Amino acid sequence: MGLLKNHKKENKPAMFTFTFEKGERKGETYKGYFVICGNPLCACNDINFIVEKVDNKSDGDPDSKNQYSFYLDIIKKKVSSEKEYNLSKADKKFAGLFVKELDDKNFSEFQTFFNSYKTHITENCDIEDLDPTFPVHDIENKKLMIGYCEIFPHAKKIEFQLNNAKYLIDDQYCLNSNCSCTDAVLTIIEIKKDKKVIDGYKAPGVFYNYRTKKWEVVRETSNNLKSFQKVVTGLQKTIPDIAYILKKRHRKLRLLYERYRKMNNIKTFPTPNNTARKKIGRNEPCPCGSGKKYKICCGR
Repeated sequence: MGLLKNHKKENKPAMFTFTFEKGERKGETYKGYFVICGNPLCACNDINFIVEKVDNKSDGDPDSKNQYSFYLDIIKKKVSSEKEYNLSKADKKFAGLFVKELDDKNFSEFQTFFNSYKTHITENCDIEDLDPTFPVHDIENKKLMIGYCEIFPHAKKIEFQLNNAKYLIDDQYCLNSNCSCTDAVLTIIEIKKDKKVIDGYKAPGVFYNYRTKKWEVVRETSNNLKSFQKVVTGLQKTIPDIAYILKKRHRKLRLLYERYRKMNNIKTFPTPNNTARKKIGRNEPCPCGSGKKYKICCGR
């Protein structure tokens, strides 16, 4: 399989050439390009390939053609079966032969390009061009926090290594219209050597205030709290700009949420269970639904 060429972090075709080394098309050479979806909100892992035979000659088969278009799921490593692509029989057959030619190195190369591009457009997108949806009722009334990767599925992962262990951070935020907190809930998930992660619901978590750079335990499943504290300290040392990263992500989600409510004419909700504002005790639960005391949340 020929190497990919001139891929750039922009929505332009990435060119490549290849020659079949086995099967019924052995010896045939093709040139082509692939296009990656430019929507940072899209969770698909598909790449659209368009290829054409180099000599541009028919092989005599009346059903054959010299150009093919198909989609590959680069995570599942197979032809995408999405109905909306509506591939012809010839395209499906060619795609199947194409996949059989690919090895792990080829797929790894495609994945690298795909991830690089999707991360780039996620970090540099204009929110005015985006149209995500939000569960407003749950955000306003049921304490629901929104994960950054729920909205941007291909966002750059927050990962760090401490000693011999590697960790992945799942960051979630309060978007409640009555709340102005500067907190993120971070679930710290250990990645095993086989690249599997432990159940996120069982992983320890913290409230991390990106303004004060202080944290407190939300969920601690280990019997050794000191060990967990070392992990959080390791996070701060390994990713020194973690506060800036979280602040930037929270701000982007809030702007998107405010824009969504405005576009859908959803007015600001009253404080849950309290349509008339009243004085809130500093030790009472914060009305924004964060689960923390008012004095360390919106009452700061």
